[in-house]
Amino acid sequence: VHVGAASGGRGAARHTMPVGGGSGGGEMVPAAPTARVRFIWFDQDDTLYDYSRAMARAIAAVLRILHERLPETRDALDAEALIQARRDVSERCARAGMDLFAARREGFLEAMARCARPDGALADELTAVYYDTLRTDIRPFEDTVACLHALRREHVLGVLSNGMDLTGTLGISDLFEHRLHTADAGLAKPAVEFFRLAEQVAGAAPEECL
Repeated sequence: VHVGAASGGRGAARHTMPVGGGSGGGEMVPAAPTARVRFIWFDQDDTLYDYSRAMARAIAAVLRILHERLPETRDALDAEALIQARRDVSERCARAGMDLFAARREGFLEAMARCARPDGALADELTAVYYDTLRTDIRPFEDTVACLHALRREHVLGVLSNGMDLTGTLGISDLFEHRLHTADAGLAKPAVEFFRLAEQVAGAAPEECL
């Protein structure tokens, strides 16, 4: 699908289809334009900013405290172990309706339980350190702001993210008309209900959204 490049007008979503030669190919010609794309929804992490880098710093800060408080974890827990523990509990947390902070805390408890004693107070501290560090020194990718400004000329922009809302920290919250996050909506991608909620919030038909 190509947006805005075809002769159907700026913002008109078009696609191409083969003609001639049967199913094996043929010349690609423009098909009839579909509904105009009016709303563009963005993921946040690793789309608008470098989440992987920020997460690595946050995990490193957590490990420094964890290894100091529980020396027995030094050989058993590294960054990948913490990330894997969080992955392992994610489905359980989603079923329980846990928010991001509670799910992250549960992941730290799970990691500790695998090689040491789980410590609820320490898990609280690690969760706070993780998110405080995550918010520190993050900024949009180099071309993010210019891209958003260009798209805003003809489209309504929104954020649809399973993460917490960092658009304010990034200094770009005013570029989005709509911001939907798992913690607020009680839903998460890839659940179709999350996308339907975005359509409802925007007052948009599915074919108007990208």
